[in-house]
Amino acid sequence: MRILQFDGRKYGFPLDMDLHRYQENPNLHLSPKIHTIDFFEIMFLESGSGHYWVNQFKVPVVPRTILFASPYQLKRYGIPEETIRGFHLVFRSSFLETFFADRFFVHRLHYFFNVTQSPHLVLSEAEFMVITMALHEITEEIADYRSDSPIIIHGLLLFVLTRLNRAFLSYHNLPSETSRKDILVQFKQLLEEHIDQQLGVADYARELGIHRNVLNRQIKQMTGLTAKEVLTQRKIQEIKTRLLFSGKTIAEIAYDLDYSSPNNLTRFFSGQVGQSPSEFRAEVQSDR
Repeated sequence: MRILQFDGRKYGFPLDMDLHRYQENPNLHLSPKIHTIDFFEIMFLESGSGHYWVNQFKVPVVPRTILFASPYQLKRYGIPEETIRGFHLVFRSSFLETFFADRFFVHRLHYFFNVTQSPHLVLSEAEFMVITMALHEITEEIADYRSDSPIIIHGLLLFVLTRLNRAFLSYHNLPSETSRKDILVQFKQLLEEHIDQQLGVADYARELGIHRNVLNRQIKQMTGLTAKEVLTQRKIQEIKTRLLFSGKTIAEIAYDLDYSSPNNLTRFFSGQVGQSPSEFRAEVQSDR
């Protein structure tokens, strides 16, 4: 499987992000084969058609669709290249973390690391225009890069990401930003920190200082899934990622993820996915 890697030296100076117009990119290639990326990606499609697949979600593409992808998600395209116009934004988490001094900033954006909602939205004409005006300013700043350009680029990008976060919540009918969002953000943070440990909902609730029933209720209200279901989906995603990209045996992956035996990992994975880890690995790797 192909892994697209971020090129931090494209402009001759270090820059952990890139933004360009699709119609100005002669190397545009929307692969119909399954692949992944090692960076964050947002596609702002002024026009387009077809479909986009990311993990278990199939997204229809219409004008003003915004598509999101997090590192190591499985992706493929069914979008005719001649129909696509708009902006393509990519960045490493370090681009945001160093500026905002918050290594979990991307976790506060509901469209990244999301296992419950389709990672897309469709904007109104007015909102799409507001967003693309800011994107145009970023491209202009990159083209005329100066010593104070990082300040301007970060500020504009923060505006874009935050407006998109607000729009994503509205588009998917998710609860408005309230104090409850901190529980979801902290829960997501803990999942990433302890992904290689076999912790249950009660363990995470203890870490958060709340009862497991409170955690389940609040996660259910915000995502439509229980905390256990979110935990299970994240575990499956991690196993899939390691099966495809680590090069390790199933036994090695099982022990890395704190399973007492490879059989326990296989039983868990097969029950959720409907095929064994080896069957999944062989099927996806055959589509190269």
